[in-house]
Amino acid sequence: MFIELEDNTLIGVEYDNGINVGHGLVTFMTTLSALDTFEADGLERLWFDSLLEQAKTNIPLLGKIIYSGDWNYGQEDYQKFQEYWKDYELANITEESFQNTLLRINNMWTPITELVEIVEELISLSDNLREDYYWYSHGGTFPAFLAVNNALHQLMEQGISRIRFKID
Repeated sequence: MFIELEDNTLIGVEYDNGINVGHGLVTFMTTLSALDTFEADGLERLWFDSLLEQAKTNIPLLGKIIYSGDWNYGQEDYQKFQEYWKDYELANITEESFQNTLLRINNMWTPITELVEIVEELISLSDNLREDYYWYSHGGTFPAFLAVNNALHQLMEQGISRIRFKID
């Protein structure tokens, strides 16, 4: 997983040992993004509902600003997109779907200051999150939150104001 800057630069986020935090965060963020698809009494919903009840920040935002794939196209690039992906099923999407996807991904740019508040709250709430699940493990997700928080602070010091997350 990477932090994407507005100039399309991808910044790897790593644990102290140099390994990318991808799995620790991607599973958490993608489960959060699919929360509405889980049964109301399902384990995922109950766990996240409990977390969100304790939260003061917009934690669900983390599930809305992550994407995957090569979407560095302009609104006018549908033909270019189709040509590039012609040998793949992805080329079969309609122009409307292409436009909607670009718009959705473009709307993911989020102020770092808002993300820092969310991640720092998750770090503080992590003391209550000791049990491991497929979307959260204290030994993997918590250190990933710490690494992301550190990376976000470094980017703020460099004058970066907005980012989004990319699975690559």
